[in-house]
Order: sequence, then C-alpha cells, then structure tokens
Amino acid sequence: MSRANSATLLSSEKTRKRVKRGAKLLDRVGPVDWFWRVDLDDLDLGCCYSCVLGQLYGDYRDGIIKVAKGELDLGNRYGFDIPCSDMYGPTYHEWLALTELWRERIIARREEVTGMNIGEEQPAIVVEPIDVPSEVPDEKPAEPVKVPEKETVPA
Repeated sequence: MSRANSATLLSSEKTRKRVKRGAKLLDRVGPVDWFWRVDLDDLDLGCCYSCVLGQLYGDYRDGIIKVAKGELDLGNRYGFDIPCSDMYGPTYHEWLALTELWRERIIARREEVTGMNIGEEQPAIVVEPIDVPSEVPDEKPAEPVKVPEKETVPA
C-alpha cells in the first residue's frame, strides 16, 4: 500500500467504523467511564502510553491484552492501531489522523452522556467589572449576638 493510499485509508468510512467498533468494545469491557478517563490533550495514538489503551491500562500492550482477550493482532480491527503493509510502518500523519478520529469519537460519546455540545467552541462568558471603592470606610465592629439562655422545664 502506498503512502497516499494509507492516508486515504485513515479518512475512509472503514477506519471510522473500526474506531466506532473499538469504542463499543470499550463500552462493553472497559471502565464504565472510559471516555472521561482519556485526556484529549494528551491523546496520541502513535504513543503506546498516550493512546486510548495506554491511558486506560498503562500502555497499549497491556490494554489490548485486557480488552481483546490477548489477541494482540486485533488492534487494527478495533481502530487502536494502523495496518502496516510496508517495512517503514505508519507515518506521523497517519497517527495524527487516527488520533483525530478517536478524539471525535470520545467527544461524541461524552456528548451522548451529557447532552451538551462539548466539541463545539463555546462563546466566552463576559463578566462586567464591578466598582470597588478605593478606600474602605471605617466601620464599628459588630455587636456580639446575645443567645437567650435555655429555659428549664420543671420535672
């Protein structure tokens, strides 16, 4: 497979389906809140510690053993890995594309749960400044509050 074909593969519907399949697998066998545990700022499918499985299970290998019942070659089938058909392996741009597909899937999963548009940029909240006096007027200390004594009830 040429580099052009492999880049096209990642943007294909087939790869999106693999990532979706991987997310469904994590829904079944992963932590209940797996999509909240993945740090999207640190997400990098090209790194065995920062990929989805790495963040959930410590590293890619331990994760694939856990979720795929030890079948290490299933990483591609579930969108956790990129098929490698030449001696150089996947390129940086291919890993970026796969990472972006996972980022989209995780955001979609978070939106399903919360009902919020997490992936869209939200408008900034504008807070109007308040006027604060430059000097604080002298105030008398507050009078202590007198608490009435308990009444005793004759027995």
